[in-house]
Amino acid sequence: MAPDVEHLQKALIAADLDQLFPLVKDHIRIRTAHLLRLLSPFFTEAQATEIPLHIASTDLTDLLNRVAAANRNGTVARPNTVRTRLGAMSALYTYLLSVGVIAAHPMQSIQRPPKEFADLPATPRHQVERLHTYTRQQDDLAPLHAALVLIDEHAFKVTELLTLTWDHLNLTAYEVARAAGRGPLSQQAKDALMPLIIQAGGLLTDESLGLQGIDTRRRLFPWGAEVALRAELMRACRGANVPYSSPGDLRRASLRDHTHTPETAGYAPEDGQRQLERATQLARAVAESLTPKN
Repeated sequence: MAPDVEHLQKALIAADLDQLFPLVKDHIRIRTAHLLRLLSPFFTEAQATEIPLHIASTDLTDLLNRVAAANRNGTVARPNTVRTRLGAMSALYTYLLSVGVIAAHPMQSIQRPPKEFADLPATPRHQVERLHTYTRQQDDLAPLHAALVLIDEHAFKVTELLTLTWDHLNLTAYEVARAAGRGPLSQQAKDALMPLIIQAGGLLTDESLGLQGIDTRRRLFPWGAEVALRAELMRACRGANVPYSSPGDLRRASLRDHTHTPETAGYAPEDGQRQLERATQLARAVAESLTPKN
């Protein structure tokens, strides 16, 4: 169903979250209840101050920063909390921009605070490669190997991996449908997916690969929740004799080590370059800060 652009515009201009939220909640990759909690204070403040939410302005920048930094108990929010709150508004704007509700992203000039990280060493490239080698050699770890390659080659997030179905893939064109749009698949990613295709009953006839015989509505990966993926990853790290790295750690290693485009990393084309540059700079800065100095 095509978005009701006129309804969306009116709701945004009026800062009417009750009208806006039902139309956007299924298009933003944040849990519905959490998204509503994150967005509500911004809309409440916009109504109280009559500051427009639909166009960039210094007043809007001040409003967004002020609301994001304030906790309900009057204390100042931690940097990660501020980033999460601003990220929700940015995700909303990115969707509204993609469907033509707004002409430009109102948060282009907003600087978010640096992300806080646990004092853990960054995952070095040789450990990533060792983990890939180990999982590639274990037949029962074919799904995990494919997931790790998608993380490394295309900066996939766990939420994306867990919801991927065969319908999302076009292996002839080397493409995958992601939340932010269509993106390319590298040869390494395609190769890693081959054992899953065979296990699922797909037919490998020639170079123009098809998915004949596969129920394309099925999910690619067997894990019903992130905790199951993490448990299997923990076992694989032990088998590969490398320290445990979370999926988030491995994604940061991808952003640190590879040259991505917004399309290869799964960012929306409208605001993807800015988001990708920020994520890449952050990943490399974290790696540098956590690398022991001689």
